Amino acid sequence: MVNINRRQNEIIISFQGTNRFNCFIADELEKHLPVFIKIKVCIITIDFQEIDFIDTSGFKFLIKLAVESREHDFTYKLCNLSEEVRELINRVDMSEIVLDETLVEALPIQQ
Repeated sequence: MVNINRRQNEIIISFQGTNRFNCFIADELEKHLPVFIKIKVCIITIDFQEIDFIDTSGFKFLIKLAVESREHDFTYKLCNLSEEVRELINRVDMSEIVLDETLVEALPIQQ
């Protein structure tokens, strides 16, 4: 399941009950992306706390997110990446696209 929360001009996306960023998650996020752009979100943060695998559809979404962020002037961040996810990103040679100044170690604790 995908959880989407808004905090001022930031969208925080997290996952529950799955450890895979697959076509189902990518499709769901793809549907929300135009809405995020329309409401002029400044930051989209994706919390990978529960994720240890990204499939092709997940990588395609991350590429689209990177492209859209440049075209529509918003920032995206990836946080809490497992070693498995970092390795996948490096293996498919996407570290410059996906991690280019986007990686944050952890989300700030909500009070």
